[in-house]
Amino acid sequence: MTKKAVSTFAISGRGADQKTVPADALVRLLGGMQQLALLFAAHREDRPISVRFKAPADLKRKYSLRCGPPSSGSYVLPIELVDESPQASLFPPDELMGEIKDFIDAVSVGDRERAAEILPDSRYRERALREIRTFAPRQGEGWTASFGVGASAPVSLNGRLGRSIDEWLKVDLREQALMTVTGEL
Repeated sequence: MTKKAVSTFAISGRGADQKTVPADALVRLLGGMQQLALLFAAHREDRPISVRFKAPADLKRKYSLRCGPPSSGSYVLPIELVDESPQASLFPPDELMGEIKDFIDAVSVGDRERAAEILPDSRYRERALREIRTFAPRQGEGWTASFGVGASAPVSLNGRLGRSIDEWLKVDLREQALMTVTGEL
């Protein structure tokens, strides 16, 4: 088992100052990040995706999300991707968390061009946007999170991120509808 990139989720609000967080928030963040990592890994390895993305077992072994104990003083949860496969991968997960962080950062500031450079295939990009919207805190939930990789500045996950993603998805759906109509003429 090879140890890979170490990243963190810092959670604030709703009890985080007492070193507790809502279990549903933690489950959503970690489950969503695992799905997002598998989606980025599938893209990296040129694996096809369909409407319902179900990662194969070998991909799950190569990109297994692991959590460490929370840091003292706040609720900062270390996470890392670990390759549990018996054979070393051609695509080690080292840089995957950095790509995910950069993608979330591009989305949070509305930089569609940078997001498309990070995840060029629109099917993967739309699926990634939907996954982030699922695990990001919603407006009024009373908690926020930030996701950091190494020494780089963390990206904030909050209610505004979900609204931004909704706008992106609405525009993408309108563009797809226009292309469908144009394609049928």
